[in-house]
Amino acid sequence: MARHPIYTVSLAMLSACIANGQCRPDRWQPMMSGAAIFTFLNFIYFSCLVVFYPAYIDHIWRPKYRSGWLLAGVSMEEELLFAGTLGLMWCSLYEHLYWHQYLPEAST
Repeated sequence: MARHPIYTVSLAMLSACIANGQCRPDRWQPMMSGAAIFTFLNFIYFSCLVVFYPAYIDHIWRPKYRSGWLLAGVSMEEELLFAGTLGLMWCSLYEHLYWHQYLPEAST
């Protein structure tokens, strides 16, 4: 079975997030929130594709190279794994690119 580059990319993003979490333990909660939100949005998007354009995913991603693990017609391994690791990475990447850090308001 041939492997998609998406596995390598997901592993690289996961490794970067683990390294970032080790350096910045305060980022774990926002990273997990980002992963959950982005995975949910990606799931909704692909669910809509499955409903409105059923042959689209099979046309773009060749079925013989996919794992076959589906959740409501959405490929769990390829799409949701990638979305989760991208969501993990995006939270920290945004802070590094724009030097913006979320600071909760101090209680008075």
